[in-house]
Amino acid sequence: MSDILEICCDASMKTFEDTGRIFTCSGAICINTDKEVYKVSPDSTNNRGELLAVYLAVKLAEETMLTFPNAYTDIYIYSDSQFAVFGLRDWMVKWSRTMDHHGVIYGSNGLPVKNQNMFMMIITYCVTHNLKIHFFNQKGHVNTNSPKQLAQANAQFKNANGYLLKPEEIFKISFYNDIVDKRSRFMLDDVNQFDYPILEYSDNQPKMCRYVVPKNFKDYIV
Repeated sequence: MSDILEICCDASMKTFEDTGRIFTCSGAICINTDKEVYKVSPDSTNNRGELLAVYLAVKLAEETMLTFPNAYTDIYIYSDSQFAVFGLRDWMVKWSRTMDHHGVIYGSNGLPVKNQNMFMMIITYCVTHNLKIHFFNQKGHVNTNSPKQLAQANAQFKNANGYLLKPEEIFKISFYNDIVDKRSRFMLDDVNQFDYPILEYSDNQPKMCRYVVPKNFKDYIV
């Protein structure tokens, strides 16, 4: 058994042309155990779907670590979303310094970071459950039968993460990413949008509680 627990996550998106509603299906698969988890979200966005996929991967990592105690020394999570990976791993350091007294964080454009509660939810989960996770960005939708595409994917991996993988490693990651991509798309094909009522929001509804960014979050997000 490998000392590294590896999980691939991804999200697919479907737009219903008659209503304009957007659905996403987020998924994660553990390379070590082949266990998968998926969740369909109505009235979503691509970035929300990708962040939910990362959250599912984190929860899958915790479950696997509890099932196989002391089997793994490190946790690697791969996502093809630069927004999710760079946001968690790199940008959150600067974002967290901008937090105002309402708990809102801001990007370099001076605007509130989109989906920031989802970023903070992932970080809080890692810290609360003592999960130190290495996040990596990799190219999605790679044809694993094409040496050229695998080489391009490896070059992108180096650009995003600082080093090249062995050929068999980039093949493995791309292969499992493709599994999640295909199965999440398959699940969306069977979605009946009218099974998911549209939620109406108003100013009279209670505000969602905000997470905070723990000061030591970089001990867990690598």
